[in-house]
Amino acid sequence: MAKKPIHFFAALLGLAAVLAPIAAQAEQMVWQFKSNYRYSVEFQLYAQSRNNIWPGSTRVYTLKDSKPYRYPITCNRGDYICYGAWSAGKSTTYWGVGRGNKHKCKDCCYTCGNGNPPLKTLTP
Repeated sequence: MAKKPIHFFAALLGLAAVLAPIAAQAEQMVWQFKSNYRYSVEFQLYAQSRNNIWPGSTRVYTLKDSKPYRYPITCNRGDYICYGAWSAGKSTTYWGVGRGNKHKCKDCCYTCGNGNPPLKTLTP
């Protein structure tokens, strides 16, 4: 078998590096919520540029009292993430993008890697 020059293998490695997908850089982001609503509030966080939901597509975070709580997540740098919150069991009362990421909002989305969002107080 003929020996291939070393530059052939270097070219293959270089090509593989170019064709390999660029790994997303993981970031920590801490969301903070406080509810002034008299009933329990459920919420999820939605990445707008990819199909990712925190804490999961079939799970929710729950606020049962008026204390502030912190929710750290791991996200990809550049993810544009919006919160959607609603009265537990009743999605007609909502904040942010609401249940299922179905509504438009103002000041409810933040970019992963640009610091942490400010405390969000959910008021009726």
